[in-house]
Amino acid sequence: MLRVIGSLLLISLNLFAFVEATLSSNNITLGERVTLTLSASGQNVIFPELLDIAGFEIESTAKSQNISIINGKQSIKISKSLTFTPTKSLKITPFEIEVNGVKEKTKELNLKIVKSKPTSKNSKFTFEVKVDKKEAYVGEPIKYTILFKRAIKEDVLDIEYSQINFPNFWSKQVGKENAYREDSYIVHKLNFILFPQKAGKIKIAPSKLRVATPKRSRDIFGFWVKSPHWRTIFSNELSFNIKPIPDNINLVGDFKIEADIDKSSVKENDPINLTLKISGIGNFDALEEFNLNLDGAIVYADKSQKNYKFVGDDYSGNYSKKFALIAEKNFIIPSFTLKYFDLKTKTVKEIKTKEFSISVEAKRKLETKLETLEAKVETETEIETKIEHKELKIISNIDKLIYIMFGFFLGIIFILIIKFVKIDFSKFKEVKFSLKDRDLLKLLIPFASKNTQAKEIVLKLEENIYYGKKHKISKKEITKLLNEIN
Repeated sequence: MLRVIGSLLLISLNLFAFVEATLSSNNITLGERVTLTLSASGQNVIFPELLDIAGFEIESTAKSQNISIINGKQSIKISKSLTFTPTKSLKITPFEIEVNGVKEKTKELNLKIVKSKPTSKNSKFTFEVKVDKKEAYVGEPIKYTILFKRAIKEDVLDIEYSQINFPNFWSKQVGKENAYREDSYIVHKLNFILFPQKAGKIKIAPSKLRVATPKRSRDIFGFWVKSPHWRTIFSNELSFNIKPIPDNINLVGDFKIEADIDKSSVKENDPINLTLKISGIGNFDALEEFNLNLDGAIVYADKSQKNYKFVGDDYSGNYSKKFALIAEKNFIIPSFTLKYFDLKTKTVKEIKTKEFSISVEAKRKLETKLETLEAKVETETEIETKIEHKELKIISNIDKLIYIMFGFFLGIIFILIIKFVKIDFSKFKEVKFSLKDRDLLKLLIPFASKNTQAKEIVLKLEENIYYGKKHKISKKEITKLLNEIN
């Protein structure tokens, strides 16, 4: 009986099993994303494992569950969403979904890709690109401006710019994105400079961006939440007529070239330093590298220094390169030539640096000069040596005479001192080596009664010895005193 009831319940569940496949939109513009959602109602749902959809890569996957109770009956709906970006219209074949052990199939879906249309001026969002010219020469700069406008009242969660491609153009972004208010819109502005790389009729396909606006939906717990709703917006298409430049010149703009050297005369195998400089406005990135080859000279070249940047709307810069030249004979540094197309005169211009003549002093001449200088130096040295010998001889005789006279006078002075001045050298010796106050006291006591100064020194010495005082006693003063007493 229980088996029969269980079978009836399973049959009733299968009868109410529900599977479906839906698209977020059946008509999309080229480059727009689309979301395929597979849904099924039941307790146990198994979705197919998919790596792609009709050959297009799955970019993101999400899963959700919705539980509802109607008239006391509970139902569970499980969904799986897959996002991809198709590039052509296609048919999506049915998918097989297993619900409560039973396999069910969805219906076939049709997706149509329609041509993108630029947004209108009255839309909540507008996307437009502008250029300052649609006719230009190869290499001539074109100002390209992206303008995205969004209504101030429109809540925007995020903006994603798709990678902008400029086929047949070399491009440089100028500055960063700038946002400002204009009437009832917020304007996002982005600037580029384009340099055409080939002549002919060239098109730039519409650019695109994605805008996320909030969308109310229920989460897995049934609460209302805001989730991003993405929409793709396209700009207008641009067409250009690019004209060729005569003589296949690649450089376009206004330029200056100069060269200078550190010296025009040099000794053999000593270097000459040459510096080449180019400055101006134009497509500097098309400037080719400069090299120098000279017969009879060795050339060492440094890596060129390039500094290119935007000054206002102009792409300007500086190019410099240094060379070191070594040679054994006279040589000429030829002029450097630069050709470019002048946009003001619409003509090809050729500018040059000046030519330099370098004089190299040969090694043989230098050796001869060195030999002559060495001989001259030797002769002068010999003469100086002879003079020095004579001077030394004269000085030697004078010195002998001075020493004899000095010794004679010194002896007379010493005899007079001994005869007329009586000095007791033993006292000096005592003072010199008597380092203690007691010894000095013994030496001076005999003179304390005869001399006032000796008495004062004796009193100080007694205080130092017997009363712990710290009078400073000068040995020079004692020596002088003893000489005076004697």
